[in-house]
Amino acid sequence: MTNSLGTARKRGMVQILIALLFFLFPHFATSTMMIEPQIAYKAGMLEEPAGAKSSLNGASFGGKLGWVLDSNLSFGFDGNYSSLEKEYASDPRVLYSANGKQLGLFLTADFSAFQATSCYFFVDELKFTNRDEELKGNALKLGLSIPVIASLNANFDYIKHNFRDAVGLMAKLPNDASTVMISVSYFLTR
Repeated sequence: MTNSLGTARKRGMVQILIALLFFLFPHFATSTMMIEPQIAYKAGMLEEPAGAKSSLNGASFGGKLGWVLDSNLSFGFDGNYSSLEKEYASDPRVLYSANGKQLGLFLTADFSAFQATSCYFFVDELKFTNRDEELKGNALKLGLSIPVIASLNANFDYIKHNFRDAVGLMAKLPNDASTVMISVSYFLTR
């Protein structure tokens, strides 16, 4: 019984995928490839299990690679690399350096005065270099992009992290982790 149910689900998923491809095919015929490099500043916080709060601040760079459809939608891959400092609120003299990387899929809707972006990062890693600790999980990003001039955009993003794995002797999963990213990006097309 469960085997036939699993086969029916697979068949249903294949049918949905084929229908989606047929729906998107006319849009791909007139789509434009996009590349959008960005530089950013990230500021956020980690609330650790023992109640200690720490801030995460630093520079980030990355970008988007995808397609712009004629229906004012764009989608593709979004990624960034960050060099951050972790500072405890209770003792600002304690600093740890951290490297973060994120990779995910984005969908952007283009309106007349701004763009609204959502992104699901299926890779979200934060590695503390001088403590041999690492947090791994996924994240969700919601953002707003405002054109400044021609192809230059100012971006404001909120990222909610969902760390599910802590690697290292002293590593513990945080209760809450979120960052705000302010960036400038340059929109390139083919």
